[in-house]
Amino acid sequence: MTLPFIQVLNEKEQDKKKKKGGNEIKRPCPPYSLWCKDQWNEVKKENPNAEFKDISHILGTAMELLEQYLQFKQEADQGENKKNKTKKEKDPLKPKQPVSAFFLFSNERRAALLAENKNVLEVAKIAGEEWKNMTEKQKGPYEKIAKKNKEKYTQEMEAYKQNKDEEAMNLKK
Repeated sequence: MTLPFIQVLNEKEQDKKKKKGGNEIKRPCPPYSLWCKDQWNEVKKENPNAEFKDISHILGTAMELLEQYLQFKQEADQGENKKNKTKKEKDPLKPKQPVSAFFLFSNERRAALLAENKNVLEVAKIAGEEWKNMTEKQKGPYEKIAKKNKEKYTQEMEAYKQNKDEEAMNLKK
């Protein structure tokens, strides 16, 4: 059984996932929601004529008085700790990875295809097909640029790692 307010929350979360892509980490359920889900049927049996508002009020007042609240709060905190462990801070100084030869080609081709009023999916499909049908000679200029970008990236990455090591050494001193 799902509670009406939890069901509304789930629908909102699904809408957000559809908009953002759905790859973000799922937030842990709040302790109050966990407890309400557990107690809802019992309160409904005790008060069969009670409306949603009344049951919510009963659960809200009872929640403050229960020792079980701590147990549900611990479960929620454990979920919060897991969430914090999975996220990594992104270093703004770290150099970005280079673009591949295909992406160089598709970026160049994208402007012309979008001018023809094609949507993004069609543009990606067409660019992929064109790339597959290209000869090695036609791909050559893009691969040269990609290779230069990769070399530049490796140099920047080495410098970045050296700076990182130097900072670590300075912090130890």
